[in-house]
This record gives sequence, structure tokens and C-alpha cells, in this order.
Amino acid sequence: MADPHAPTAEQLKAQQEAARASREAAQKTATEGVDHRAAVTQKRTADYYEKSAASKPTPTQRENDLARVGALDIDSKEDDGSGPNMVPVTVMVPEGGPEHDEMNPLSRNAVGGAPGKYKTRDATK
Repeated sequence: MADPHAPTAEQLKAQQEAARASREAAQKTATEGVDHRAAVTQKRTADYYEKSAASKPTPTQRENDLARVGALDIDSKEDDGSGPNMVPVTVMVPEGGPEHDEMNPLSRNAVGGAPGKYKTRDATK
């Protein structure tokens, strides 16, 4: 007697077709991922070489040695193409100037007492 719960030939064929379609979709997604990764790597490599072609190489050891002994004029530098080397610095000064800074130990208003009241340890113990 045949099993009533066994899949029919059409059901088996449909399951195989669904599995094949699923495999093909997974392979297509994986292939697209690999191609995308390769394209991104190629673009980054091209950007790197484009940037490095515009910059100057670091000095050789011989150039450094010549500069050290004064054989090169180090004041006449050509632009290396890296752009400005300006670093913004923010300095906060208390209102009234640095002499009114409570955190400055040399200030008249320093935390810990008035100037001239600093007590050292006794050396005669």
C-alpha cells in the first residue's frame, strides 16, 4: 500500500525546482558581492596612486645627511603637494588675564592660599 503522506512526482519536481532557483539566487548574490568588493578595491587603489603621484617622496638618507652638515639649503623648500600644515589651536585665557587664573600655581588667586604662605616640611626632624 502506498504512503498517503509521500509527495507526488509533481511535488518532488516542484521542490527540486525551488531548491535550484534558491541556489541560483544565492550564487548570483555571492557573485555580485565579489564583483562589488573587487570594484571598490580597484577604485581605492586608483585613488591611492592618484594621490601619491601628486606628492613628493620623503627625503633620502643622503639628502638628510647633506642637510645635517649644511650642504643643502634647507630654507628653500619646494611644495610637496600635501597642502598646508596648519593645525588650529584654541587657547582659553581666563577673564582678566592669566594672573587671575585659579588653576595657575603662580597666580595671586591660586587655590590653596595666599602667595608666600607655602609651608615646607621641617628639615630638622
